[in-house]
Amino acid sequence: MIKKIALSIFPIIYWIVFCLAIILLAFEDYIVLAYLILNFIALLFFIRLGVVLHEAGHLFFAKIVGGTPKRMILGSGHEVVRFEVYNIKFILNSSLKGGFATSNFSNLKYLKWKKAVNILGGPFANLFVATLCYYWFGFNRFAFSGEFGLELSSSFIVANTLIGLFSLLPYKVNYYGIKVPTDGLNLLQMPFKKDENLEQYINEDDFFQGYEYFESKEYDKAIVVFNKYKELENTRLVSKINLSTMFLKKGEIEKSFDLLQDCLKLLEEDKKNSYKAFVNNNIAWVCLIRKDYKNAVKHSKIAITINNKEPNFIGTRGSTLIEIGSLNLGINLLRPIVNMDYPDSQSLCASMYLSYGYFLDNNIKKHRKYLKFVMDNKSKLDLDEAQILKNILERFE
Repeated sequence: MIKKIALSIFPIIYWIVFCLAIILLAFEDYIVLAYLILNFIALLFFIRLGVVLHEAGHLFFAKIVGGTPKRMILGSGHEVVRFEVYNIKFILNSSLKGGFATSNFSNLKYLKWKKAVNILGGPFANLFVATLCYYWFGFNRFAFSGEFGLELSSSFIVANTLIGLFSLLPYKVNYYGIKVPTDGLNLLQMPFKKDENLEQYINEDDFFQGYEYFESKEYDKAIVVFNKYKELENTRLVSKINLSTMFLKKGEIEKSFDLLQDCLKLLEEDKKNSYKAFVNNNIAWVCLIRKDYKNAVKHSKIAITINNKEPNFIGTRGSTLIEIGSLNLGINLLRPIVNMDYPDSQSLCASMYLSYGYFLDNNIKKHRKYLKFVMDNKSKLDLDEAQILKNILERFE
Protein backbone atom coordinates (compact mmCIF):
# COMPACT_ATOMS: atom_id res chain seq x y z
CA MET A 1 0.00 0.00 0.00
CA ILE A 2 2.82 2.44 0.89
CA LYS A 3 4.44 1.72 -2.48
CA LYS A 4 1.17 2.44 -4.32
CA ILE A 5 0.70 5.71 -2.44
CA ALA A 6 4.28 6.76 -3.19
CA LEU A 7 3.83 5.99 -6.89
CA SER A 8 0.53 7.88 -7.01
CA ILE A 9 2.39 10.97 -5.79
CA PHE A 10 5.35 10.43 -8.13
CA PRO A 11 5.65 7.94 -11.01
CA ILE A 12 8.70 5.69 -10.86
CA ILE A 13 10.63 7.85 -13.33
CA TYR A 14 10.44 10.82 -10.91
CA TRP A 15 11.88 8.71 -8.08
CA ILE A 16 14.73 7.60 -10.34
CA VAL A 17 15.55 11.20 -11.28
CA PHE A 18 15.35 12.21 -7.60
CA CYS A 19 17.85 9.49 -6.63
CA LEU A 20 20.20 10.52 -9.45
CA ALA A 21 20.10 14.13 -8.23
CA ILE A 22 21.01 13.00 -4.69
CA ILE A 23 23.97 11.07 -6.12
CA LEU A 24 25.10 14.11 -8.14
CA LEU A 25 25.38 16.13 -4.93
CA ALA A 26 28.49 14.08 -4.11
CA PHE A 27 30.27 15.52 -7.18
CA GLU A 28 31.32 19.14 -6.89
CA ASP A 29 31.10 19.81 -10.65
CA TYR A 30 27.46 18.73 -10.70
CA ILE A 31 26.10 20.35 -7.53
CA VAL A 32 24.32 23.16 -9.41
CA LEU A 33 22.70 20.65 -11.76
CA ALA A 34 21.69 18.50 -8.80
CA TYR A 35 19.97 21.41 -7.05
CA LEU A 36 18.29 22.48 -10.29
CA ILE A 37 16.78 18.99 -10.60
CA LEU A 38 15.82 18.85 -6.91
CA ASN A 39 14.07 22.21 -7.10
CA PHE A 40 11.97 21.03 -10.05
CA ILE A 41 11.20 17.79 -8.19
CA ALA A 42 10.13 19.92 -5.20
CA LEU A 43 7.91 21.98 -7.51
CA LEU A 44 6.19 18.83 -8.79
CA PHE A 45 5.72 17.57 -5.23
CA PHE A 46 4.24 20.88 -4.06
CA ILE A 47 1.89 20.92 -7.06
CA ARG A 48 0.47 17.63 -5.77
CA LEU A 49 0.30 19.04 -2.25
CA GLY A 50 -1.36 22.13 -3.70
CA VAL A 51 -4.09 19.96 -5.22
CA VAL A 52 -4.88 18.65 -1.73
CA LEU A 53 -4.94 22.19 -0.29
CA HIS A 54 -7.14 23.35 -3.18
CA GLU A 55 -9.78 20.67 -2.63
CA ALA A 56 -9.61 21.15 1.15
CA GLY A 57 -10.30 24.85 0.53
CA HIS A 58 -13.47 23.99 -1.36
CA LEU A 59 -14.71 21.81 1.50
CA PHE A 60 -13.73 24.30 4.22
CA PHE A 61 -15.49 27.26 2.61
CA ALA A 62 -18.55 25.16 1.84
CA LYS A 63 -18.75 24.38 5.55
CA ILE A 64 -18.42 28.07 6.45
CA VAL A 65 -21.50 28.99 4.36
CA GLY A 66 -23.66 26.15 5.66
CA GLY A 67 -22.84 23.32 3.28
CA THR A 68 -22.04 19.72 4.19
CA PRO A 69 -18.62 18.53 2.95
CA LYS A 70 -19.02 15.04 1.51
CA ARG A 71 -16.06 13.88 -0.51
CA MET A 72 -12.56 14.66 -1.74
CA ILE A 73 -11.20 12.73 -4.73
CA LEU A 74 -7.50 13.16 -5.41
CA GLY A 75 -6.17 12.25 -8.83
CA SER A 76 -7.49 9.93 -11.50
CA GLY A 77 -7.02 6.37 -12.68
CA HIS A 78 -7.13 3.33 -10.43
CA GLU A 79 -8.27 3.70 -6.83
CA VAL A 80 -5.39 3.26 -4.35
CA VAL A 81 -7.03 3.86 -1.00
CA ARG A 82 -10.16 5.38 0.55
CA PHE A 83 -10.93 6.35 4.11
CA GLU A 84 -13.39 8.50 6.04
CA VAL A 85 -12.74 11.39 8.45
CA TYR A 86 -15.60 13.30 10.12
CA ASN A 87 -18.07 11.78 7.64
CA ILE A 88 -16.03 13.04 4.69
CA LYS A 89 -14.80 10.37 2.28
CA PHE A 90 -11.28 10.71 0.93
CA ILE A 91 -10.24 8.78 -2.18
CA LEU A 92 -6.68 8.66 -3.51
CA ASN A 93 -6.23 7.48 -7.10
CA SER A 94 -3.14 6.19 -8.86
CA SER A 95 -2.26 9.42 -10.67
CA LEU A 96 -2.37 12.45 -8.40
CA LYS A 97 -3.18 15.01 -11.07
CA GLY A 98 -6.13 17.21 -10.27
CA GLY A 99 -8.91 16.58 -7.80
CA PHE A 100 -12.57 16.96 -7.09
CA ALA A 101 -14.42 17.98 -3.92
CA THR A 102 -18.17 17.78 -3.32
CA SER A 103 -20.35 19.44 -0.72
CA ASN A 104 -24.12 19.47 -0.43
CA PHE A 105 -26.41 22.42 0.28
CA SER A 106 -29.83 21.62 1.70
CA ASN A 107 -30.89 25.26 2.16
CA LEU A 108 -31.65 27.05 -1.12
CA LYS A 109 -31.56 30.53 0.41
CA TYR A 110 -28.74 32.62 -1.14
CA LEU A 111 -27.61 29.44 -2.88
CA LYS A 112 -25.79 31.21 -5.70
CA TRP A 113 -23.67 33.13 -3.21
CA LYS A 114 -22.97 30.01 -1.20
CA LYS A 115 -21.89 28.13 -4.30
CA ALA A 116 -19.68 31.05 -5.35
CA VAL A 117 -17.93 31.04 -1.96
CA ASN A 118 -17.57 27.27 -2.19
CA ILE A 119 -15.97 27.59 -5.66
CA LEU A 120 -13.62 30.41 -4.62
CA GLY A 121 -12.47 28.45 -1.56
CA GLY A 122 -10.11 26.31 -3.66
CA PRO A 123 -8.07 29.01 -5.42
CA PHE A 124 -8.20 31.18 -2.29
CA ALA A 125 -6.58 28.41 -0.24
CA ASN A 126 -3.71 28.09 -2.73
CA LEU A 127 -3.09 31.82 -3.05
CA PHE A 128 -3.40 32.35 0.72
CA VAL A 129 -0.77 29.76 1.66
CA ALA A 130 1.50 31.04 -1.13
CA THR A 131 1.22 34.57 0.27
CA LEU A 132 1.93 33.39 3.82
CA CYS A 133 5.00 31.50 2.64
CA TYR A 134 6.20 34.58 0.76
CA TYR A 135 6.00 36.79 3.87
CA TRP A 136 7.58 34.18 6.16
CA PHE A 137 10.39 32.89 3.95
CA GLY A 138 10.61 35.22 0.95
CA PHE A 139 10.90 34.33 -2.72
CA ASN A 140 13.98 33.86 -4.89
CA ARG A 141 13.18 34.48 -8.55
CA PHE A 142 16.37 32.65 -9.50
CA ALA A 143 15.47 29.62 -7.40
CA PHE A 144 15.29 27.23 -10.34
CA SER A 145 18.80 28.05 -11.59
CA GLY A 146 20.23 25.66 -9.00
CA GLU A 147 22.85 28.22 -7.93
CA PHE A 148 21.20 28.96 -4.59
CA GLY A 149 20.80 25.41 -3.32
CA LEU A 150 17.48 23.88 -2.36
CA GLU A 151 14.72 26.53 -2.51
CA LEU A 152 11.70 24.80 -1.00
CA SER A 153 9.78 27.98 -0.14
CA SER A 154 10.08 29.35 -3.69
CA SER A 155 8.96 26.02 -5.14
CA PHE A 156 5.97 25.99 -2.76
CA ILE A 157 4.99 29.55 -3.72
CA VAL A 158 5.22 28.91 -7.47
CA ALA A 159 3.25 25.63 -7.24
CA ASN A 160 0.34 27.07 -5.27
CA THR A 161 0.23 30.28 -7.29
CA LEU A 162 0.02 28.30 -10.52
CA ILE A 163 -2.77 26.06 -9.21
CA GLY A 164 -4.74 29.00 -7.85
CA LEU A 165 -4.50 31.03 -11.05
CA PHE A 166 -5.01 28.18 -13.52
CA SER A 167 -8.13 27.00 -11.68
CA LEU A 168 -9.66 30.42 -12.34
CA LEU A 169 -9.22 30.13 -16.11
CA PRO A 170 -12.61 29.45 -17.75
CA TYR A 171 -12.53 26.13 -19.62
CA LYS A 172 -13.72 22.54 -19.26
CA VAL A 173 -11.76 19.53 -18.08
CA ASN A 174 -12.33 15.81 -18.46
CA TYR A 175 -13.71 14.01 -15.41
CA TYR A 176 -14.35 10.30 -16.02
CA GLY A 177 -15.49 11.00 -19.56
CA ILE A 178 -17.65 14.02 -18.74
CA LYS A 179 -16.58 17.60 -19.43
CA VAL A 180 -16.90 19.64 -16.24
CA PRO A 181 -16.21 23.37 -15.83
CA THR A 182 -13.21 24.70 -13.94
CA ASP A 183 -13.69 26.98 -10.93
CA GLY A 184 -13.33 30.01 -13.20
CA LEU A 185 -15.94 28.83 -15.69
CA ASN A 186 -18.29 27.84 -12.88
CA LEU A 187 -18.06 31.35 -11.46
CA LEU A 188 -18.77 32.93 -14.84
CA GLN A 189 -21.80 30.68 -15.38
CA MET A 190 -23.27 31.13 -11.90
CA PRO A 191 -25.05 34.50 -12.47
CA PHE A 192 -26.74 33.15 -15.61
CA LYS A 193 -28.15 29.98 -14.06
CA LYS A 194 -31.91 30.15 -13.71
CA ASP A 195 -33.18 29.95 -10.16
CA GLU A 196 -35.46 27.04 -10.99
CA ASN A 197 -32.47 25.04 -12.24
CA LEU A 198 -30.81 25.44 -8.88
CA GLU A 199 -33.60 23.44 -7.27
CA GLN A 200 -31.72 20.29 -8.20
CA TYR A 201 -29.31 21.00 -5.36
CA ILE A 202 -32.01 20.11 -2.85
CA ASN A 203 -31.56 16.51 -4.03
CA GLU A 204 -27.78 16.41 -3.61
CA ASP A 205 -27.90 14.32 -0.43
CA ASP A 206 -30.04 11.73 -2.18
CA PHE A 207 -27.80 11.66 -5.21
CA PHE A 208 -24.71 11.32 -3.08
CA GLN A 209 -26.29 8.40 -1.23
CA GLY A 210 -27.15 6.82 -4.57
CA TYR A 211 -23.51 6.96 -5.63
CA GLU A 212 -22.51 5.51 -2.27
CA TYR A 213 -24.80 2.55 -2.90
CA PHE A 214 -23.33 2.16 -6.37
CA GLU A 215 -19.77 2.07 -5.08
CA SER A 216 -20.68 -0.52 -2.45
CA LYS A 217 -22.49 -2.54 -5.17
CA GLU A 218 -25.88 -2.15 -3.48
CA TYR A 219 -27.51 -1.60 -6.85
CA ASP A 220 -31.13 -2.18 -5.80
CA LYS A 221 -30.87 0.58 -3.19
CA ALA A 222 -29.30 2.90 -5.74
CA ILE A 223 -32.14 2.20 -8.17
CA VAL A 224 -34.69 3.28 -5.55
CA VAL A 225 -32.85 6.59 -5.13
CA PHE A 226 -32.48 7.49 -8.80
CA ASN A 227 -36.00 6.31 -9.71
CA LYS A 228 -37.39 9.22 -7.69
CA TYR A 229 -35.81 11.78 -10.01
CA LYS A 230 -35.97 10.21 -13.46
CA GLU A 231 -38.99 12.29 -14.55
CA LEU A 232 -37.90 15.66 -13.14
CA GLU A 233 -36.64 18.03 -15.82
CA ASN A 234 -33.46 19.02 -13.99
CA THR A 235 -32.43 15.51 -13.05
CA ARG A 236 -33.96 13.13 -15.58
CA LEU A 237 -30.90 12.73 -17.82
CA VAL A 238 -28.44 12.06 -15.00
CA SER A 239 -30.95 9.83 -13.22
CA LYS A 240 -31.58 7.72 -16.32
CA ILE A 241 -27.85 7.42 -17.00
CA ASN A 242 -27.33 6.23 -13.42
CA LEU A 243 -30.28 3.83 -13.61
CA SER A 244 -28.97 2.36 -16.86
CA THR A 245 -25.64 1.72 -15.14
CA MET A 246 -27.29 0.03 -12.15
CA PHE A 247 -29.34 -2.30 -14.36
CA LEU A 248 -26.26 -3.03 -16.44
CA LYS A 249 -24.32 -4.06 -13.34
CA LYS A 250 -27.24 -6.24 -12.24
CA GLY A 251 -27.16 -8.03 -15.59
CA GLU A 252 -30.52 -6.59 -16.71
CA ILE A 253 -29.13 -5.68 -20.11
CA GLU A 254 -32.37 -4.82 -21.95
CA LYS A 255 -33.56 -2.45 -19.21
CA SER A 256 -30.21 -0.72 -19.36
CA PHE A 257 -30.33 -0.48 -23.14
CA ASP A 258 -33.85 1.02 -23.15
CA LEU A 259 -32.82 3.68 -20.64
CA LEU A 260 -29.75 4.56 -22.69
CA GLN A 261 -31.97 5.01 -25.75
CA ASP A 262 -34.08 7.44 -23.71
CA CYS A 263 -30.88 9.28 -22.81
CA LEU A 264 -29.96 9.60 -26.49
CA LYS A 265 -33.32 11.26 -27.16
CA LEU A 266 -32.74 13.70 -24.31
CA LEU A 267 -29.29 14.47 -25.66
CA GLU A 268 -30.81 15.31 -29.05
CA GLU A 269 -32.62 18.14 -27.31
CA ASP A 270 -29.28 19.45 -26.03
CA LYS A 271 -26.63 18.56 -28.60
CA LYS A 272 -23.82 20.26 -26.67
CA ASN A 273 -24.46 18.20 -23.56
CA SER A 274 -21.25 16.87 -22.01
CA TYR A 275 -22.82 13.46 -21.33
CA LYS A 276 -22.98 12.53 -25.02
CA ALA A 277 -19.67 10.64 -25.05
CA PHE A 278 -20.52 8.84 -21.80
CA VAL A 279 -23.92 7.65 -23.06
CA ASN A 280 -22.56 6.49 -26.43
CA ASN A 281 -19.74 4.61 -24.73
CA ASN A 282 -22.22 2.79 -22.48
CA ILE A 283 -24.42 1.90 -25.47
CA ALA A 284 -21.34 0.48 -27.21
CA TRP A 285 -20.59 -1.67 -24.16
CA VAL A 286 -24.17 -2.96 -24.04
CA CYS A 287 -23.94 -3.74 -27.76
CA LEU A 288 -20.81 -5.79 -27.09
CA ILE A 289 -22.75 -7.84 -24.54
CA ARG A 290 -25.61 -8.28 -27.03
CA LYS A 291 -23.08 -9.26 -29.74
CA ASP A 292 -24.29 -6.37 -31.90
CA TYR A 293 -20.80 -5.48 -33.05
CA LYS A 294 -21.81 -3.13 -35.85
CA ASN A 295 -23.54 -0.75 -33.44
CA ALA A 296 -20.84 -1.28 -30.82
CA VAL A 297 -18.27 0.05 -33.30
CA LYS A 298 -20.55 2.93 -34.30
CA HIS A 299 -21.24 4.20 -30.78
CA SER A 300 -17.70 3.66 -29.49
CA LYS A 301 -16.43 5.75 -32.39
CA ILE A 302 -18.77 8.60 -31.40
CA ALA A 303 -17.54 8.44 -27.80
CA ILE A 304 -13.84 8.28 -28.63
CA THR A 305 -14.17 11.09 -31.21
CA ILE A 306 -15.61 13.38 -28.54
CA ASN A 307 -13.13 12.33 -25.86
CA ASN A 308 -10.06 10.25 -26.71
CA LYS A 309 -8.41 10.61 -23.28
CA GLU A 310 -10.87 8.77 -21.03
CA PRO A 311 -9.58 5.23 -20.26
CA ASN A 312 -13.10 3.74 -20.18
CA PHE A 313 -13.81 5.03 -23.68
CA ILE A 314 -10.42 3.80 -24.87
CA GLY A 315 -11.18 0.37 -23.38
CA THR A 316 -14.53 0.08 -25.12
CA ARG A 317 -13.08 1.25 -28.42
CA GLY A 318 -10.21 -1.20 -28.24
CA SER A 319 -12.62 -4.02 -27.44
CA THR A 320 -14.87 -3.23 -30.41
CA LEU A 321 -11.87 -3.10 -32.75
CA ILE A 322 -10.77 -6.57 -31.67
CA GLU A 323 -14.29 -7.85 -32.27
CA ILE A 324 -14.16 -6.71 -35.91
CA GLY A 325 -10.66 -8.09 -36.47
CA SER A 326 -8.54 -4.93 -36.12
CA LEU A 327 -6.27 -6.74 -33.69
CA ASN A 328 -3.20 -4.50 -33.68
CA LEU A 329 -5.22 -1.30 -33.29
CA GLY A 330 -7.35 -2.81 -30.51
CA ILE A 331 -4.40 -4.31 -28.62
CA ASN A 332 -2.40 -1.07 -28.82
CA LEU A 333 -5.33 0.84 -27.31
CA LEU A 334 -5.92 -1.64 -24.50
CA ARG A 335 -2.41 -2.40 -23.25
CA PRO A 336 -1.68 1.06 -21.71
CA ILE A 337 -4.89 1.08 -19.62
CA VAL A 338 -4.17 -2.25 -17.88
CA ASN A 339 -2.36 -2.21 -14.54
CA MET A 340 -2.17 -5.63 -12.94
CA ASP A 341 -1.51 -4.07 -9.54
CA TYR A 342 -5.11 -2.81 -9.68
CA PRO A 343 -7.61 -5.57 -10.58
CA ASP A 344 -10.48 -3.14 -11.06
CA SER A 345 -13.12 -2.95 -13.76
CA GLN A 346 -10.92 -1.03 -16.18
CA SER A 347 -7.96 -3.41 -16.01
CA LEU A 348 -10.05 -6.59 -15.97
CA CYS A 349 -12.29 -5.67 -18.92
CA ALA A 350 -9.33 -4.56 -21.01
CA SER A 351 -7.48 -7.76 -20.08
CA MET A 352 -10.40 -9.91 -21.27
CA TYR A 353 -10.15 -8.47 -24.76
CA LEU A 354 -6.34 -8.45 -24.72
CA SER A 355 -6.51 -12.16 -23.96
CA TYR A 356 -8.93 -12.63 -26.84
CA GLY A 357 -6.91 -10.41 -29.19
CA TYR A 358 -3.68 -12.28 -28.52
CA PHE A 359 -5.55 -15.57 -28.89
CA LEU A 360 -6.69 -14.55 -32.37
CA ASP A 361 -3.15 -13.34 -33.10
CA ASN A 362 -1.72 -16.74 -32.04
CA ASN A 363 0.36 -15.15 -29.28
CA ILE A 364 -0.42 -17.84 -26.71
CA LYS A 365 2.01 -16.61 -24.03
CA LYS A 366 0.39 -13.17 -23.77
CA HIS A 367 -3.07 -14.67 -24.22
CA ARG A 368 -2.51 -16.83 -21.12
CA LYS A 369 -0.95 -13.97 -19.17
CA TYR A 370 -4.02 -11.73 -19.47
CA LEU A 371 -6.49 -14.58 -19.13
CA LYS A 372 -4.84 -15.71 -15.89
CA PHE A 373 -5.11 -12.15 -14.50
CA VAL A 374 -8.83 -12.11 -15.29
CA MET A 375 -9.54 -15.60 -13.94
CA ASP A 376 -7.59 -14.93 -10.73
CA ASN A 377 -9.85 -11.92 -10.11
CA LYS A 378 -13.08 -13.30 -11.56
CA SER A 379 -14.95 -12.70 -8.29
CA LYS A 380 -14.55 -8.92 -8.74
CA LEU A 381 -16.56 -8.87 -11.98
CA ASP A 382 -20.08 -7.47 -12.13
CA LEU A 383 -22.71 -9.38 -14.10
CA ASP A 384 -22.25 -7.36 -17.29
CA GLU A 385 -18.49 -7.96 -17.20
CA ALA A 386 -19.04 -11.63 -16.39
CA GLN A 387 -21.26 -11.91 -19.48
CA ILE A 388 -18.51 -10.46 -21.68
CA LEU A 389 -16.07 -12.96 -20.18
CA LYS A 390 -18.52 -15.79 -20.83
CA ASN A 391 -18.85 -14.72 -24.48
CA ILE A 392 -15.08 -14.72 -24.87
CA LEU A 393 -14.45 -18.02 -23.07
CA GLU A 394 -16.94 -19.76 -25.35
CA ARG A 395 -14.74 -18.85 -28.31
CA PHE A 396 -11.63 -20.27 -26.67
CA GLU A 397 -13.42 -23.61 -26.39
